[in-house]
Amino acid sequence: MPSDPKPAKRYRASLDEWAFFRTWFAQERCWICDGAWQELHHILARVHGGDDVVENLAPVCQADHRRIEARDPHARAALRGALMPTNLAYLHDKLGETTLGWLERNYPVRVAA
Repeated sequence: MPSDPKPAKRYRASLDEWAFFRTWFAQERCWICDGAWQELHHILARVHGGDDVVENLAPVCQADHRRIEARDPHARAALRGALMPTNLAYLHDKLGETTLGWLERNYPVRVAA
């Protein structure tokens, strides 16, 4: 009986690539509050197979990064609204047909009052 294939390992960037990512986003602002960004958030978390690639990263300030990681619905909705077509294409490549449902669960557009 064949076993289930292991999921592909996530791509881990080198220190030089991380330096490139910081340069790539140098002119960006925090995608949540439009302030200065200090950190790069993995849109698809590393623990779920998210790669260290530009298309899976969002520049955010430290405070907003903490809010996103704490699953604050307003911060997550704001990040969803800031996603670029390249981010969405990356997610579709990784998640396939489940992308929209995954986005709704993890970065909902509507926030309950």
